[in-house]
Amino acid sequence: MSMAVGPYTLTFFPGERPDIFYLLGSEEEGQAIFAALPLSRPTLICINGIDWDRELSPWPASRAFKGGNDFGGDAATFLNVLENQIIPVTEQELGFTPESRGLAGYSLGGLFTLWTMGQTRAFQRFASMSGSVWYDDFLDFFIHHPPQATPLKVSISLGDGEKKTKNQRMARVEECTLIIVEQLRQQNIPVCYHTESGGHFNDVNNRIARGIAAAF
Repeated sequence: MSMAVGPYTLTFFPGERPDIFYLLGSEEEGQAIFAALPLSRPTLICINGIDWDRELSPWPASRAFKGGNDFGGDAATFLNVLENQIIPVTEQELGFTPESRGLAGYSLGGLFTLWTMGQTRAFQRFASMSGSVWYDDFLDFFIHHPPQATPLKVSISLGDGEKKTKNQRMARVEECTLIIVEQLRQQNIPVCYHTESGGHFNDVNNRIARGIAAAF
């Protein structure tokens, strides 16, 4: 089932357990990820139509690649839509309030997921896969903005080849990720960190499925 909320398309994948995970991704990705999740699965809601460079970046920053877009820094606006429009409409349509609500994202979606922890109490589980935590000033921001509420579980993963990029800005991704994991552990937050095989674009859908499963 799919429905529109403003410019976004929501696709529903009903699961077996009374939990919901919101995934920043397309219907096609959602189908593959939901199929790869082990039983029993949370209901998966895929949110498509996101302007990633603008709506998932927490503040403006210069582009990561020549010929790419600058980052617009409009994450707060998208989070407001997520909290006040997408979640209420989704859960009204489903007809239940979940026992826990999760947020999952890959790359910039993973960055947004971790940033969200310090902004809202709307989510209790977080799954960040290959998060773009190299983003300018994000590490310092994360350290100084603890979660609004203690999460039930945080899942973080990263490919073992991601730090090998020639882009010096992005090459800090493993260093920054490990600092974030340690920061969460020092706050006594349940966190699962695992390393995946390959670079940033390897086996993405299965990585996301494993990350969501590890958030329980």
